[in-house]
Amino acid sequence: MNEFLICSCGIILCMIGVFFLRKRDKRILLSIDNGFVALYIVFFGVIFPINYVYASNYVKDNELILSIDTLDILIYYEVILIVLITVKSFFTMLCPQKEIFNFVPSSIDLGNNEKTFYNTGLIVFLIGIVSDFLYLKAYGGYFNYLKYSNAIRSGVITVQNPFSFLIAFRGCINISSYVFFAVYLNSRKGQRLFPLILFLGTCIYSMMILYSNKGRVAFAFYFLILLFIFLFSKKKVRFLTFKMFFHIILIILFFIIGLGLIGHILGRNSSNDLFSLIIEEISFVYNNFFRLIKTESVEYRYFIDCINWPIYLLPSSIWSTRLDIKTVSDLMTILSSGAVKGGIGASGSIVYGETPADLISVCYAQLGFLGVPFFALAWAWIGKQLLKFCSREMESKGAYIFYKVYATLYFFFNSILYGDPKHIIQSMFPFLVFIIIYHVMKPKQTYNKKVLFYNQKNS
Repeated sequence: MNEFLICSCGIILCMIGVFFLRKRDKRILLSIDNGFVALYIVFFGVIFPINYVYASNYVKDNELILSIDTLDILIYYEVILIVLITVKSFFTMLCPQKEIFNFVPSSIDLGNNEKTFYNTGLIVFLIGIVSDFLYLKAYGGYFNYLKYSNAIRSGVITVQNPFSFLIAFRGCINISSYVFFAVYLNSRKGQRLFPLILFLGTCIYSMMILYSNKGRVAFAFYFLILLFIFLFSKKKVRFLTFKMFFHIILIILFFIIGLGLIGHILGRNSSNDLFSLIIEEISFVYNNFFRLIKTESVEYRYFIDCINWPIYLLPSSIWSTRLDIKTVSDLMTILSSGAVKGGIGASGSIVYGETPADLISVCYAQLGFLGVPFFALAWAWIGKQLLKFCSREMESKGAYIFYKVYATLYFFFNSILYGDPKHIIQSMFPFLVFIIIYHVMKPKQTYNKKVLFYNQKNS
């Protein structure tokens, strides 16, 4: 009965999502808002039913999934639908300039001056090098750091590092590699050699950092961002065609296979079966919500997560240790393990790792059903501000495409699984460093904002 209900709800969600996709001349637009809707309905309308059917028939140790009843399923899909309707309604009614959702600049008047973009990449690169050097110094260098990286990721730290806060700036190396790659693709042939050399060097450096961080998703996202920067730099595609749909399916398949391969290289896979591994790794998203509604002692967060966004820009030693701020992911980890990461759990052993909070659970944790639309609205508003900044500030094609691709993957897509404001800020921190430096360095009034996009009637 539950399997039929979940599959039926999934089909209905997919039908509603397809209806919500923004179209022009009966063709689906290839845009950021459509990408979010598509990924959202695939994840909760297709993957969740598959996950439940698999867990019900093959994974008998997942007692939480097996314990849910009809009411739990209906509540879950009701919250999923509220989030989707809220976000889509906000984008439709309160974002009159739909051009902000384009991956590629739609204006022929957008300049091709990559100088500010390139110089920002150089500064961000230098910040990353200095930060990485100082951060690794306490561990005796890169190769010695590899001995501690798993313990650091698990919350068990054995080395006192006065520069531990600089770990957030190591990602600046990754940002600089995206910048140099975009500059290389959008520069004239005679000006490509040095950006290419810088990209190759920072690409190798980035892979070393990603390997030391032991993060599978971040590793896979790195190559995915490079791929999308390449595709959007070479082709100005506005609509979803059958050929592109086929390519997207291939990209998703390669992404999944890549996650499994990267996990094997990093030694983090819990299963050799790729399908079982993926099902097991994403089940936390669904388990989070059912733990919330089945635990009577859970206290609502009363929208504190809407206020705490800027605080997570500070080192965790300040907001976590001194201010004793608990995140939604801390709540999920306590519900699943009995303690926060690094603490003594319900089993009497140290809790290794953290249970990330997905967007649906973060919304519901604020104030139940009442909190869902309000947090979803706050999340959508922040996303809108990110995109508006790009349309207002990015003065070259390379900068525009890089900005949109990064913001899309790390904010709009990644938030579905990792919706805790802390995770969003931490994953996008180097990107925010780039934004600040770019804004400071950009010459003022270098282009006419009124002609940045085509007339609204043509959009």
